Amino acid sequence: MLEQGRRTGLLLAVALVLIAPGRAAAVAALAGDCDGSGVVTIDELVRGVNIGLDEIPLDACPAFDVDGDGAISIGELILAVNRALNGAMEPSLAVRGVIEGFYGPPYTFDQRRDLFRFLADAGLNTYVYAPKLDPYHRDRWREPYPTELLEHFGELAQIGGAIGVRFVYALSPGQDFDPAAGDTARVERKLLSLFEVGVRDFCLLFDDIAANTASADPEVQVDLVAHTFTFLRQLDARTTLCFISNFYTGTAEQFATDASPFQALFPTPSSSYYRAYERIPGEVPIMWTGPAVFTDRLTGAQARAFQALAGRPVLVWDNYPVNDTVLANELFLGPYSGRDTTLGDSLQGVLLNPMLQPQATKIPLWTAASFFSSGRGYDPEAAWEEALEVASNGRGTDALRRLAQQFRSHPLIGDDRESAPLADAMEAFFSTGSGPSRTALGDLFAAYARNEEELETSLGNPGLLAELREPAHKLSLLGEAGTVALRLLDLERGGQGFDVAELESAVAVADEIPWRVGANTPIPPVLARLLGEHDARDADVFGDFFARVLEELRSAAARRRRPTTPSPASERRPARGRRR
Repeated sequence: MLEQGRRTGLLLAVALVLIAPGRAAAVAALAGDCDGSGVVTIDELVRGVNIGLDEIPLDACPAFDVDGDGAISIGELILAVNRALNGAMEPSLAVRGVIEGFYGPPYTFDQRRDLFRFLADAGLNTYVYAPKLDPYHRDRWREPYPTELLEHFGELAQIGGAIGVRFVYALSPGQDFDPAAGDTARVERKLLSLFEVGVRDFCLLFDDIAANTASADPEVQVDLVAHTFTFLRQLDARTTLCFISNFYTGTAEQFATDASPFQALFPTPSSSYYRAYERIPGEVPIMWTGPAVFTDRLTGAQARAFQALAGRPVLVWDNYPVNDTVLANELFLGPYSGRDTTLGDSLQGVLLNPMLQPQATKIPLWTAASFFSSGRGYDPEAAWEEALEVASNGRGTDALRRLAQQFRSHPLIGDDRESAPLADAMEAFFSTGSGPSRTALGDLFAAYARNEEELETSLGNPGLLAELREPAHKLSLLGEAGTVALRLLDLERGGQGFDVAELESAVAVADEIPWRVGANTPIPPVLARLLGEHDARDADVFGDFFARVLEELRSAAARRRRPTTPSPASERRPARGRRR
């Protein structure tokens, strides 16, 4: 018993040390809550450690087995310790994490390792590997991974197992999969190579495929998913598999009535796909992006309806804060929003598609983790402020906040305002024209002009600084242009001379940098309706300010250049002298 006590104390100490560097993480609602009381006690923690040591069976407290793999990991003990420290929380989703599923350069190995540690600190527990531009994942999926890449995946699975972050490898064979050409066996060999380095969780992706491919046939998808699931379970009964359909966006009603946004892209009705999917084993989850590719609002009712249609566990592939393709010149640094707190009633989990910038993406990810753990108690602004502190490592937070305020809104998701402090200061200035409003606006532009230098000298995260350097430079240029604009307005309104070209040049220099600072990416209505739930927002706060100032200055300059209207000829004749 003494030896057992020492080992128990050691494992508890390890768990506490692992969480010490950051805040107590947001954790799964049931981790370690053996009796369902809503709290985790010391006795329950000791019971979990003893299960982990194989001293007592898992049946003594199944609540420790958060991922359902039949064993207790150190990561799951960490979740339980955090639960004990944080007290009761509302029920949350079993799967909470990210899916590296964007179009763009995949993250580097070092970036993934760092992100794994961040996910554990935040209380997120899943990482799905699915970058579209990894050729071995998608375009050249039949080819085996080089040894060094396989070793990396094995390392991620090992790291994740130690800290409570499950590594899921996704394969995307749908572009040219052909069962008649022996591709089913090639899928087996590809996944087996991952299995042999320690990966136990997998996914098959049929998203964004062409209608003329064999895998666009729902029966082909069903056969491959069902066969692969059986193959993996024969290797290890604890392996998991998920999949995504080519009909991955829309409401349950749209899928059932063949009216989903993607129906025009495929000849086979969406309802036929979901009927066919009934042949896939029921424990295989399906991924879904929600009512739209970029879902603005996701309600509990929508999630329940889709789960009922799918008849299996549902994982939401949430396309926030991803910024690929048409959104590549934006950053989405605002807090997570627009998701119902009752999603845990019908969803197995939510996976956020991150930005191309792995350090900046930590800001919205941290707020999402706060939402998952807090439920109805979620405070977006408080979570956002905490996220800025975490991302900046507690240094340079003010400068980071000033820049992040320029990237809070999304053209298709949420109702956050872009550059709200500037928009409010502009409105006060143009509506009142008062001295205090002029001073406030000038101070704001001056702060923007200093922002790049302040970030360079104060930000405590070098990787984040590298990602934000160019957007920060543009913000400083826009701040300088704003200062010029106010000075020229002062001259114009004071009846003095000014040169409009000075402001035009300053704005043109800033606009050479493509980042949409304080602005949304313009998205044509047709594309917005395909991707979103409404027309795209098109805010451009700096652009609106400069357009308004330039209009006033140009009008004033035109009036100055306009020649005085000559008097009529009759009025110009000299008076005739009186005849003598």
